[in-house]
Amino acid sequence: MLAERLQSPATDAALIDSDPVVAARARARGLKVIDGSALDIETLERAGAAEATGFVTVTHSGEVNFQACLLARDHFDIEAVVGERESVADAVARLTG
Repeated sequence: MLAERLQSPATDAALIDSDPVVAARARARGLKVIDGSALDIETLERAGAAEATGFVTVTHSGEVNFQACLLARDHFDIEAVVGERESVADAVARLTG
């Protein structure tokens, strides 16, 4: 899971998902999970977006990725990365490196 790769003593990564099965699986792995949508400001606030230095979104919808990144950039003034499956490793390295 991408959230596991981002989790470290120096970061406070959170996984946002509206799918209860995905959320339960992530919680079972010890990850911080916020139930909801990355397109919702209150959900992003609960995930810690106000203090975030990076934002990665990886959904199956390019439009959702784009809208979430705009929201993160415009509302929280954080660096936003649209994560396509092949480029996620590069985005994670840039945000954590």
